[in-house]
Amino acid sequence: MGSERLSKWMNVLLSQPSDSGPQVCVGFSAICRHVKNTSDEALIAAHKAKMLESLTKSLISVKIRPNSNFIRACSDLLHILQKTDVQETLLPALHKAMLRSPETITQTVGVVLENLDVYVDGVAIDIGKSLIVSLHSRDAWVRAQAPAAL
Repeated sequence: MGSERLSKWMNVLLSQPSDSGPQVCVGFSAICRHVKNTSDEALIAAHKAKMLESLTKSLISVKIRPNSNFIRACSDLLHILQKTDVQETLLPALHKAMLRSPETITQTVGVVLENLDVYVDGVAIDIGKSLIVSLHSRDAWVRAQAPAAL
Protein backbone atom coordinates (compact mmCIF):
# COMPACT_ATOMS: atom_id res chain seq x y z
CA MET A 1 0.00 0.00 0.00
CA GLY A 2 1.50 3.35 -1.02
CA SER A 3 2.15 6.11 1.45
CA GLU A 4 -0.50 8.33 -0.13
CA ARG A 5 -3.13 5.60 0.03
CA LEU A 6 -2.20 4.79 3.62
CA SER A 7 -2.58 8.46 4.57
CA LYS A 8 -6.01 8.55 2.95
CA TRP A 9 -7.15 5.49 4.91
CA MET A 10 -5.79 6.97 8.11
CA ASN A 11 -7.60 10.27 7.44
CA VAL A 12 -10.88 8.45 6.80
CA LEU A 13 -10.59 6.61 10.11
CA LEU A 14 -9.48 9.73 11.98
CA SER A 15 -12.48 11.64 10.65
CA GLN A 16 -14.83 9.24 12.45
CA PRO A 17 -16.04 10.12 15.96
CA SER A 18 -14.08 8.31 18.68
CA ASP A 19 -17.11 6.27 19.69
CA SER A 20 -18.01 5.17 16.13
CA GLY A 21 -17.65 1.51 16.98
CA PRO A 22 -15.18 -1.33 17.01
CA GLN A 23 -14.81 -1.47 13.24
CA VAL A 24 -12.84 1.80 13.34
CA CYS A 25 -10.49 0.34 15.96
CA VAL A 26 -10.00 -2.78 13.85
CA GLY A 27 -9.17 -0.53 10.89
CA PHE A 28 -6.60 1.33 12.98
CA SER A 29 -5.12 -1.98 14.04
CA ALA A 30 -4.82 -3.14 10.43
CA ILE A 31 -2.96 0.07 9.62
CA CYS A 32 -0.68 -0.51 12.63
CA ARG A 33 0.10 -4.02 11.36
CA HIS A 34 0.89 -2.66 7.89
CA VAL A 35 3.07 0.12 9.29
CA LYS A 36 4.94 -2.35 11.48
CA ASN A 37 5.82 -4.32 8.35
CA THR A 38 6.80 -1.24 6.32
CA SER A 39 8.52 0.81 9.05
CA ASP A 40 6.51 4.02 8.59
CA GLU A 41 6.27 4.62 12.34
CA ALA A 42 5.85 8.43 12.17
CA LEU A 43 2.28 8.12 10.89
CA ILE A 44 1.28 5.94 13.81
CA ALA A 45 3.13 8.00 16.41
CA ALA A 46 1.36 11.16 15.25
CA HIS A 47 -2.10 9.63 15.72
CA LYS A 48 -1.62 7.14 18.56
CA ALA A 49 -3.60 9.24 21.06
CA LYS A 50 -6.64 9.41 18.76
CA MET A 51 -6.44 5.67 18.05
CA LEU A 52 -6.25 4.90 21.77
CA GLU A 53 -9.19 7.21 22.44
CA SER A 54 -11.22 5.38 19.80
CA LEU A 55 -10.33 2.01 21.34
CA THR A 56 -11.28 3.24 24.80
CA LYS A 57 -14.60 4.75 23.76
CA SER A 58 -15.63 1.97 21.37
CA LEU A 59 -14.57 -1.14 23.29
CA ILE A 60 -14.03 -0.24 26.95
CA SER A 61 -16.34 2.62 28.00
CA VAL A 62 -19.41 0.91 26.61
CA LYS A 63 -22.85 0.07 27.92
CA ILE A 64 -23.15 -3.36 26.31
CA ARG A 65 -20.68 -6.22 26.48
CA PRO A 66 -18.15 -5.86 23.63
CA ASN A 67 -17.35 -8.84 21.47
CA SER A 68 -13.91 -10.11 22.54
CA ASN A 69 -13.08 -10.90 18.91
CA PHE A 70 -13.00 -7.17 18.17
CA ILE A 71 -10.44 -6.71 20.93
CA ARG A 72 -8.32 -9.56 19.62
CA ALA A 73 -8.54 -7.96 16.17
CA CYS A 74 -7.11 -4.79 17.73
CA SER A 75 -4.00 -6.61 18.99
CA ASP A 76 -1.67 -4.75 16.61
CA LEU A 77 -3.01 -1.46 17.94
CA LEU A 78 -2.54 -2.66 21.52
CA HIS A 79 1.01 -3.80 20.70
CA ILE A 80 2.14 -0.27 19.79
CA LEU A 81 1.23 1.13 23.20
CA GLN A 82 4.03 2.15 25.54
CA LYS A 83 3.88 1.73 29.30
CA THR A 84 2.95 5.41 29.76
CA ASP A 85 0.01 5.03 27.32
CA VAL A 86 -1.21 2.05 29.28
CA GLN A 87 -0.75 3.68 32.70
CA GLU A 88 -2.19 7.07 31.84
CA THR A 89 -5.06 6.16 29.51
CA LEU A 90 -5.87 2.48 29.13
CA LEU A 91 -5.71 1.21 32.72
CA PRO A 92 -7.73 4.13 34.15
CA ALA A 93 -10.42 3.49 31.53
CA LEU A 94 -10.45 -0.24 32.35
CA HIS A 95 -10.59 0.46 36.07
CA LYS A 96 -13.43 2.97 35.68
CA ALA A 97 -15.37 0.52 33.52
CA MET A 98 -14.85 -2.25 36.09
CA LEU A 99 -16.20 -0.04 38.85
CA ARG A 100 -19.17 1.12 36.76
CA SER A 101 -20.33 -2.21 35.32
CA PRO A 102 -18.17 -5.28 35.89
CA GLU A 103 -20.79 -7.49 34.25
CA THR A 104 -20.17 -5.67 30.97
CA ILE A 105 -16.40 -5.42 30.96
CA THR A 106 -14.92 -8.39 32.87
CA GLN A 107 -14.04 -10.47 29.82
CA THR A 108 -12.77 -7.38 27.99
CA VAL A 109 -10.27 -6.58 30.74
CA GLY A 110 -8.63 -9.98 30.45
CA VAL A 111 -8.50 -9.90 26.65
CA VAL A 112 -7.05 -6.36 26.57
CA LEU A 113 -4.34 -7.20 29.09
CA GLU A 114 -3.58 -10.45 27.28
CA ASN A 115 -2.94 -8.54 24.03
CA LEU A 116 -0.61 -5.90 25.45
CA ASP A 117 3.14 -6.06 24.85
CA VAL A 118 3.81 -4.00 27.97
CA TYR A 119 4.78 -5.32 31.39
CA VAL A 120 1.93 -4.05 33.62
CA ASP A 121 2.11 -6.19 36.73
CA GLY A 122 2.66 -3.32 39.17
CA VAL A 123 0.04 -0.99 37.73
CA ALA A 124 -2.68 -3.58 37.15
CA ILE A 125 -3.16 -4.43 40.83
CA ASP A 126 -6.27 -2.25 41.18
CA ILE A 127 -7.90 -3.96 38.23
CA GLY A 128 -6.99 -7.33 39.72
CA LYS A 129 -8.74 -6.33 42.94
CA SER A 130 -11.86 -5.43 40.96
CA LEU A 131 -11.70 -8.77 39.14
CA ILE A 132 -11.39 -10.64 42.44
CA VAL A 133 -14.63 -9.00 43.57
CA SER A 134 -16.23 -10.32 40.36
CA LEU A 135 -15.48 -13.87 41.49
CA HIS A 136 -18.36 -13.44 43.96
CA SER A 137 -20.79 -11.75 41.60
CA ARG A 138 -24.44 -12.77 41.53
CA ASP A 139 -24.21 -12.86 37.73
CA ALA A 140 -23.10 -16.37 36.71
CA TRP A 141 -21.51 -15.11 33.46
CA VAL A 142 -19.35 -12.61 35.38
CA ARG A 143 -18.27 -15.31 37.84
CA ALA A 144 -17.30 -17.55 34.93
CA GLN A 145 -15.32 -14.82 33.15
CA ALA A 146 -13.47 -13.43 36.20
CA PRO A 147 -10.94 -16.30 36.57
CA ALA A 148 -9.98 -16.09 32.89
CA ALA A 149 -9.59 -12.31 33.16
CA LEU A 150 -7.41 -12.68 36.25
